[in-house]
This record gives sequence, structure tokens and C-alpha cells, in this order.
Amino acid sequence: MNGQITTYNSDFLSFSCDVYEVSPSSPAIFTMLPVNNLCININIPDSSNKILEFAYIIYQNHFFSLKTPLKCKMSYNKNLYFLTYDDLNLSVWASTRDELIDAFNFQFYSLYTNFALERDENLSVEAKNLKSKILDLISLVL
Repeated sequence: MNGQITTYNSDFLSFSCDVYEVSPSSPAIFTMLPVNNLCININIPDSSNKILEFAYIIYQNHFFSLKTPLKCKMSYNKNLYFLTYDDLNLSVWASTRDELIDAFNFQFYSLYTNFALERDENLSVEAKNLKSKILDLISLVL
């Protein structure tokens, strides 16, 4: 897997990355080549690790750059991966890590569109607090 080139394409963003694996028991580390002067590092642990970090969220044609990486709890039980981010009360599950990441990205995007983009007068006090938390996490949306 060392040095393998992986390509990601979406409607608005295209990049390639080298995939490095230190040892069979260590996490794969993807170092993305610069995209519009951005460099993306994503640490994807194997199932024995408990934390999955997101420095960026990509869903369909939306790219969210985060101020600090989201540190999510990951577990594996009965052939399913589980991922939670308690600060936003996000929980997703899937049968593969790729599906898990896709599900998390969709959930984050859904929170953003349903709360962060909504006018305050349409939100309850609790929803306004959630909106504030979401917006505080994001440094850039493309």
C-alpha cells in the first residue's frame, strides 16, 4: 500500500494522494497533494483504534474546512462500524469504514443545511445552540 496513488473526484474538487502505511497494525495515513493551496491530512485507523479524526468534511459538492479536527469515537461490533461525535450528538454506523465515513459526512452536511443555514427566528433555543456549535467548527465552506 505504500506510495499507492489514490484519486478523489467530485463535481468541484479533484485531487490525488499518496497512501502510506507504517506497518500492518498501524493506521493508514493519507496525505493529499495541495488543492488550491490546501493540504489535507486524514488519519484513518484500523478497527483496533478508537478515534477517527476529520480535518475536512466532503459531501457531494460541498467541502467543509474545519478549524480543528473533529475527534470521533469509533468502534466495531457484530460486523458493523460505529462512529460518534458527542458535541453535535452525531452517531452513524455502517458495514465498512468507507460507508461509515460517507454516512458521517452526510450527517454533518445535513446538520449544516438544516440548522446552520436556517434563519434564527425559525429555530428553538436548543436549535440555535446547535447552529452556533456547527458554525464554530467551520472555517470555510466551498
